[in-house]
Amino acid sequence: MNKNITKSILALMACSAAFCACSREEADLFDKSAADRLNEVSELYTHRLAAQGGEWVMEYFPTNYSDSITSAYAARSKGYLLLNKFDANGSVLVAMKNEQSRNKYREDVSAWEVITDLGPVLTYNTYNDCIHQFSDPQNNAGISGTGIGGDYEFVITHLEEGAQETMLKGKKRGSYSRLTRMPEGTNFEEYFASLEEFAENHFPENMPNDLVMEIGGKNYYARSLSTGIACIWPVGTSWADTKTYHPFLLSKHGDEFHLRFRDAYEPVEGTSVQEYVWDAHNYRFVDIDDSKNVIRGLDATDIAAHYVHAVAVNGWRLNIDALEGAAATAYNTFLEALVNKSSNNKFQEITVKNFQDTSDPDNMKEYMQLDIYYKEKSTNRHLVYNFVLGVQDGKVVATFDSPKDKLSTTNQAIAQPVINMFTGTFDATAPAEAGFLINKVVLTSTSNSGLSFVMNYIQKSAL
Repeated sequence: MNKNITKSILALMACSAAFCACSREEADLFDKSAADRLNEVSELYTHRLAAQGGEWVMEYFPTNYSDSITSAYAARSKGYLLLNKFDANGSVLVAMKNEQSRNKYREDVSAWEVITDLGPVLTYNTYNDCIHQFSDPQNNAGISGTGIGGDYEFVITHLEEGAQETMLKGKKRGSYSRLTRMPEGTNFEEYFASLEEFAENHFPENMPNDLVMEIGGKNYYARSLSTGIACIWPVGTSWADTKTYHPFLLSKHGDEFHLRFRDAYEPVEGTSVQEYVWDAHNYRFVDIDDSKNVIRGLDATDIAAHYVHAVAVNGWRLNIDALEGAAATAYNTFLEALVNKSSNNKFQEITVKNFQDTSDPDNMKEYMQLDIYYKEKSTNRHLVYNFVLGVQDGKVVATFDSPKDKLSTTNQAIAQPVINMFTGTFDATAPAEAGFLINKVVLTSTSNSGLSFVMNYIQKSAL
């Protein structure tokens, strides 16, 4: 009996010792207050943001709106690149180059810190002429009294040691912006210049920017990428009924160019795309998660619609230098007749543009106008002829309608070779050098394979 009592006492003592040990471990877990732990995280995140030169690209989205570029909310919907250099001494240099800085390089220095407020919060806590531009209620680019409505304080979702990126959540608006680390010593002005050159070559302003997105084995048209808000709709559906708007940003990671939508685009169940990297060899953007998902130039069957759409946007110019065969013969016949009429006539160019005849409100007509521009001494002259333009079975169809005015009627015989050249049904293709951005189209007559000519897209600045 005594032995059993002794064993019981020893067992109780062992349990007591184990309990005491566990109690000490639990006490260690809570030996610091929540405030102390948050302060430590703030200090740690401050160190990590300022480490390795402290240079970060912020893909800044003021709000979660997704509106067309023509909407009053466009400035709130768009994204903006803000370059940051965080210094451990509490100062930060922020730089930008966008419409909010009138497309001029701007930088400003202010104070920053990581504070504690329901988690670590990055705050730009003195006025900075770059980032506070987006939260200024008097900003005329936004809505009166509320401006663009952006944030200048952000909850840091995570920031591991040596992290190359993190997500920031706007404290008021709740929209997410990504921070991506830049190589130490990055020249901010050169960064913007490099990105601007890439954008101008692939998404120039005032271009149609008609592209195709291949996602999960299905195709979608993407338009207006030069605006920073892509308009996307499924191939084979009505643009007016199915289009959606998706803000995105172009950025540069080392030597790579990236395109990233603010929100993941999920048109196919189980398929999600958000970020692409530029593949210069194949001239397309490739999904970083699935190389089968790409953003590329148009199929051959889409180019006719692209050409007709672009006539209505800005117009096209005949490439005189590329004329050959039947097209060169037609042009030379016209040119000879023009000069024979008057030695003072000097040919300038031939363009096609959209024209809406609203003289009869009940019977408004839309034409393609063929404009033959020449000078008579110092006087500008235009021979203008109206065509009905459309797409049929993937081909461009242009039907001559009438001269526009008396001068054009009087000189129609001179212009007839050019009128004939532009009349008929044409296969529309893109020359190899057009690539990703189709700013050249080759029109080849379906009834005369020897009649072929190149049209160059007219950018707004050239009009």
